[in-house]
Amino acid sequence: GDTVSLKVEAQFQDINFYGNGKLLAEHVDGRLLSKEIAGGFTGTILGLYASSNGSKSSNYADFKSIHYQGLKD
Repeated sequence: GDTVSLKVEAQFQDINFYGNGKLLAEHVDGRLLSKEIAGGFTGTILGLYASSNGSKSSNYADFKSIHYQGLKD
């Protein structure tokens, strides 16, 4: 029953991740998504994903919405 708010901010290849307003990871290198590093075309993909980290679980993730807002330079 808990609601989690996730936020991703990117300035070019510098990415910050937030959960419920709290910084989870900062300055993640987005270049790993480039064709030069990945070894081929990766496309541009934005999506939601949930995992039990390899453990059996009866929990589930229910995504109600996703909002995208581009920022001006």
